[in-house]
Amino acid sequence: MQRLPLVLVTGSLLLIGGTSSALADIRVGGFNVSRGGGMSIQSGDYLSGLRTGLAGLGIGPLVYSSTDSLSSTYLGSVDVFVVSSVRDTSTPIQALSEYEMLVLLDFVQHGGGLIVIADNTDFGGHSVASANGSLLDSFGLGITGHLFGVGTPTLVHPVTSGVASFQILDGGFFDILPASCQVLARIGTGDPVLVTIPHNAMGSGSGAVVAVSDASFVFNESVNAEAIRLIGNAITYAAPLPSSTCYANCDGSTASPVLTANDFFCFLYKFSQGDGYTNCDGSTVAPVLTANDFQCFLNAFAQGCP
Repeated sequence: MQRLPLVLVTGSLLLIGGTSSALADIRVGGFNVSRGGGMSIQSGDYLSGLRTGLAGLGIGPLVYSSTDSLSSTYLGSVDVFVVSSVRDTSTPIQALSEYEMLVLLDFVQHGGGLIVIADNTDFGGHSVASANGSLLDSFGLGITGHLFGVGTPTLVHPVTSGVASFQILDGGFFDILPASCQVLARIGTGDPVLVTIPHNAMGSGSGAVVAVSDASFVFNESVNAEAIRLIGNAITYAAPLPSSTCYANCDGSTASPVLTANDFFCFLYKFSQGDGYTNCDGSTVAPVLTANDFQCFLNAFAQGCP
């Protein structure tokens, strides 16, 4: 799905990749109420405030759907899958089966976005470790502990843009992180509470994973503007990158000439937003985005499109 980024150039608004001011739909999937309970992103009653807030951000439009089980067919119909390891204030979801874990991993490896809202391992007195593990293990992530406090962004990143802090009301923290993982926010103890695996980190064309270690902060009684902005940012960040057979065709244009100055503006915008697309040289050592990526893009542009 092509995204249409906006770039401010000498005081005017330039639309990259199209002539319409309308934003592209983002297809957001999740478990239905039967499987996901009140934390169903489409219709769960615990998230009605979050959905109202997301609608007011002007992203998307967001087009919701839901399912009671994961399959490659269902995941092929969504851009971003949003899932929590808990159903309500006291009960974890039914853990993913081995098959569901495999199709979710395949979904991300082929460009789909994943947002995991995990929680402490004794959520509501019921062990949620199995549910957490079924959502995180395949991506090399692990969660433990029991924390209260404030999550503070530690990295300038699209997911934390406009978010000064967010509440960790009864969460855990991520104690197992793959090498490709970026820590986006920590609590006062220094423990990671918001992380991402960027686009292309799991292989060329792979999608992004964003995981947060507390569910309570998006419940109706506690959700606020910061939480809404964080989840909205995560959805737009995790949405699939533009598909193109030519890397330098950043804006996905099809009219001749395919490569124009707009592709440079597009690359600059995406780089400023920390978009994984701009990791042109495929580096994995922090900082992932550097001047080398600009040189890589220039080389790709000079080579032209097939």
